[in-house]
Amino acid sequence: MQRRIKAIALLPILSAMLLAPVAAWSEEGESRADDIEVTVRKLGSTVVIDVGMPVKASLRSAWEVLTDYDHMADFFPNLNSSKILEQQGNRLRIEQTGKVAYGPLSFPFESVRDIVLTPYSKVISKAVGGTVKQGEAITQLVSEGNTTRILYHSESVPNTWVPPGLGPNIIAGRTREQFASLREEILRRAGRERAATANAPSAGSRGNAGAASGQSAGGSAAAGQGQEPAETSRQEK
Repeated sequence: MQRRIKAIALLPILSAMLLAPVAAWSEEGESRADDIEVTVRKLGSTVVIDVGMPVKASLRSAWEVLTDYDHMADFFPNLNSSKILEQQGNRLRIEQTGKVAYGPLSFPFESVRDIVLTPYSKVISKAVGGTVKQGEAITQLVSEGNTTRILYHSESVPNTWVPPGLGPNIIAGRTREQFASLREEILRRAGRERAATANAPSAGSRGNAGAASGQSAGGSAAAGQGQEPAETSRQEK
């Protein structure tokens, strides 16, 4: 049973499965995952997961992380690989492999999913191969001023038995860790973008500099035009 409980973590959470938790973050007061709302229910053989998570970043910043399938292995330690197999417009097929570790034990997993993107508001994911027998998930992004709220809903039928009591609690904890990792990466990139914007010269500054340069050149030209008649006057004398 222990092996079954551990294997059940292999669920289609957002754009990757079984993403390992990473170090805690400390940007803008979001140092804990207490505000990540996770509900897990078991309806027969189906596991239903609902998540609500705020992140202080723009829709675009959140979207770019949610859909960065080719680089997810860079910021989720439990992923060995993540790649886009096929793409036709906003429809993709992705493949991910990795392992989930619990203490001294680890279990490999693989996931193949079909993705439909609706920028910058919705991601629909459907399992077509790998550890999950069947499953669909919808991730939605909602703008709330300077915050983006990520809403996630999935219904999955795992290949392993899920104990009705302990299983959902384990899944909820793992899901919260995954979303915390996701938020950390969104905040990291958003912070990097803000820093780049702050350090870049504004269009107004460039325009003022150009205007000042033009005034200087114009003033020199005017002086030269004023000197030429004076020289002619001396020669006439």
